[in-house]
Amino acid sequence: NLSMGAGAAKQPTAPLLDRLTGREPIPSDDRFWQELLASAVSLPAGSSVEDVTAISRAYCAELVRNNPRSGNFGALAAAMAERLRPAPKSA
Repeated sequence: NLSMGAGAAKQPTAPLLDRLTGREPIPSDDRFWQELLASAVSLPAGSSVEDVTAISRAYCAELVRNNPRSGNFGALAAAMAERLRPAPKSA
């Protein structure tokens, strides 16, 4: 779990981001990927650019730190690529 700093409230997406940036690998067929990629983040009223930047950097740093063990960055890229793949053309 990341420390979000003073005044930064945890959002409903925090558990998803905590799992993504954690030490445990997430299988490519886990429903987690659908949930993560379909989620939206609502920022608390009064959030500053600095608040959002600090939270983003904290999650990114955790992902980089844990990726050698988890491989979740590559899994995230693969899940996004799968979603962006064009639908097969029907004959």
